[in-house]
Amino acid sequence: MLNARHLLTLGLFRSASHVNDWLRKGVESGLLRFYTRYRIREREKQCKPEYWYSSSDVRFKRDNNRHEVYLTEFLSLYWLFSPQVWRGPDVDQALLADAELTIGGTRYLIELDTGTMTHKQLKGRFKTLSKSPDTVLFVTLGRDRRLNGVLRTAAGFEGLNLVATTFAAVYTQPFGRVWHQPGSAELRKVDLPADLPTDCTFRNFLCLSG
Repeated sequence: MLNARHLLTLGLFRSASHVNDWLRKGVESGLLRFYTRYRIREREKQCKPEYWYSSSDVRFKRDNNRHEVYLTEFLSLYWLFSPQVWRGPDVDQALLADAELTIGGTRYLIELDTGTMTHKQLKGRFKTLSKSPDTVLFVTLGRDRRLNGVLRTAAGFEGLNLVATTFAAVYTQPFGRVWHQPGSAELRKVDLPADLPTDCTFRNFLCLSG
């Protein structure tokens, strides 16, 4: 999934009009499919909803657009620093994280919470994710109350390597100390790799589509 703003950050287009022309032709040719109009509320000075697109061979549920759009926006904070970004059918099918990415040799499992999961469902996800040695980045669109509830629940699972934050916090400081650990007052951060990946291509960005 992508939008014109994300494509402009790649430096492959001279202007927004060139991006929009490419997106229009992509839809006409069947390469892309229009998904939804949505506005990321945490973005400053953004008044109008943006147009979001996906690869034509990947289908997202229409009633899940808030989750999918915010997940894409979260991944876009890190994809330039990650040689591997997986989503949809490409993630570990035993764990079924929302997405996976690798930064500085560390593999992260991404879970984006819109606040609709019940306590029972949350415990079920943590039980599954506790089977993995990888770090779970749990991002909630809710406020501190929801975050605190997530951390209390996660603390009950031995072996669960999880850190959590709110989308608003990580959107402001992707590499800041904004990640809370269950049962600890210490805040962690995602370490910026010393050497940036050299194979971050347009194809790699399109992998966000699935």
